[in-house]
Amino acid sequence: MKSLVINTIVNAKVDEILNNFNADTMQEATPPFINLEVPRFDGNSVSDQTHLITSIFGHYQSWVIEVTQKKETSDGIIIRTEAIETPFPFIMWIHTYHIRAIENGQTKITDNIKYKTENFAFDLLIYPIIYFIMYYRKPILMDKYNKEINI
Repeated sequence: MKSLVINTIVNAKVDEILNNFNADTMQEATPPFINLEVPRFDGNSVSDQTHLITSIFGHYQSWVIEVTQKKETSDGIIIRTEAIETPFPFIMWIHTYHIRAIENGQTKITDNIKYKTENFAFDLLIYPIIYFIMYYRKPILMDKYNKEINI
């Protein structure tokens, strides 16, 4: 199993980020070489599902992601999603979002991805691709939320 963590700090409140965590934001934050369709997005509550169809260079793959945990903390929220249907070569995908308020009205978004593929070689081969795809979101989220906060 491989894992990666990406932290993004934005000028927005936790509630604003949660209210904007939807299919449109997913599509905005996906690299253009991945044609992403989101035929179903239930929301961010436990048991909610998101169905994704990705096309990378004409190769279509479908994913079904389910929210398995949602926990409010004193400074934010943790949402854990797990793939219940994954495309080849994945056999496991867990994405945990920790969205928490930090100083000066900012929020830190921590994306923690854990995945496993058919074999260790695929795990290593796919790592830089997954890292790029997840890191691609960082400046998009920063641009989306880095504006003056009205207090």
